Amino acid sequence: MHMSLTGPIYIEGAEKGDVLEVRIQKIQLAIPYALNAFSPGRGFLPDDYPYAKTKVIPLDEKRMVAHFADGIEIPMRPFFGSMGIAPPDVTGRISSNPPWVHAGNLDNKDLVAGTTLFIPIHAAGRCSRLATAMRARGMARWMSPHSKLH
Repeated sequence: MHMSLTGPIYIEGAEKGDVLEVRIQKIQLAIPYALNAFSPGRGFLPDDYPYAKTKVIPLDEKRMVAHFADGIEIPMRPFFGSMGIAPPDVTGRISSNPPWVHAGNLDNKDLVAGTTLFIPIHAAGRCSRLATAMRARGMARWMSPHSKLH
């Protein structure tokens, strides 16, 4: 599945040792659908599904629900799954997937509108990136069953 990252965003005056305060003021849906997908060899049960599948899930922004199937609606509570800063220079290039000292792929469903995240700065200026705003999710993953905003 494609996960787009926005950034890096240069923050003037940001120095190593400072702390970036990220205030999530509002999360709006850009499109009226979400994608749920899995592929062979991935997820929690990689050998049980030797094929790929993608499901398009219509969204109702007024009611804040995802229409998963007939009779199944999932309440939406949008949050940012991944946001972070540049890692320490000594690490070089790193994956955006695992969370670490740079924040990264936190997948914390409580990072919703109205919350604040504090991230220590490790490299002057080149700081911020945002990605994978999610519409709904539980605290655990099974074959990546979360719906991503694109």
